[in-house]
Amino acid sequence: MALAAQAGDSVGAVPLAPKYRGMLHAGATIVREEGALSLWKGIAPALLRQFLYTGLRMGIYEPIRNFFAFGGTKASDAPLLTKILAGMVAGGVSAAVFTPTDLLKVRMQGSSGQRYRSLLHAIKTVVAEEKISGLWKGMGPTSQRAAVVAAAELATYDQCKQFLLGNNIMQDNIYTHFAASFIAGFVATASSSPIGMPRDLSCSFRPIIFIVDADSTNRSDVHIPTDVVKTRVMNQPSDANGRGLYYRSSLDCARKLVAAEGVRGFYRGFLPNWIRLGPWNIIMFLTYEQLRRVVESTSVR
Repeated sequence: MALAAQAGDSVGAVPLAPKYRGMLHAGATIVREEGALSLWKGIAPALLRQFLYTGLRMGIYEPIRNFFAFGGTKASDAPLLTKILAGMVAGGVSAAVFTPTDLLKVRMQGSSGQRYRSLLHAIKTVVAEEKISGLWKGMGPTSQRAAVVAAAELATYDQCKQFLLGNNIMQDNIYTHFAASFIAGFVATASSSPIGMPRDLSCSFRPIIFIVDADSTNRSDVHIPTDVVKTRVMNQPSDANGRGLYYRSSLDCARKLVAAEGVRGFYRGFLPNWIRLGPWNIIMFLTYEQLRRVVESTSVR
């Protein structure tokens, strides 16, 4: 539903009336038009993405953070800026490597009918129509979005946990992990909603045509809301050379989005994004902490 809300519909410089009036209306419309199972469309690439991308991101964050800390006191007590930088590197690198899983997820979730019968069929279709390089379409905005989200999630969680434990407010237990992950989920949603919109443009595209000044090259005033930009970039159709027909880059998408829908367009789908990222962060960090305890107790033996 977040993807549907972020896709939007516009023709020319004036946006059309949105198909979905809100999260509940989007859900009801999708169920009515495509059936209840369509709400789980794209679950196979989504699970594959989380297994690969999240596994790599979580695995390299602490080593990168410790490296940037230059062996100071405790690596977990590194400055917030160091944690943010480590999160950005971990998220950006992981997303770039596993961009195909994200692209397949977006396309399968946004496709209509039986264009993609399965994950394997989606891979074959994309490669046949756009070559292997087509699997990495939207890598730029995808990596940008992942860098922002990872920096928000990991650095916020790390910093909140450090604050709660360092000031003896809470003990190192599941309640501390819950509190820190809850805050991290909200920060991640607020940070990623604008960026994500352009990424999804390369996957399942709802025709979005913007008329803007082609000579406009001023990038200093552009803040890219990741989820909206990423989605729109991944969903846009391509020419024979694999180049997007509507957006040259994530910045180009962001400029056209602002011109057509204003800054508020970046935050379309914020509520479903929060409902998705909030619980996801809590489950992810709680699971991560418990698995780490199991591994540490095993290694001690």
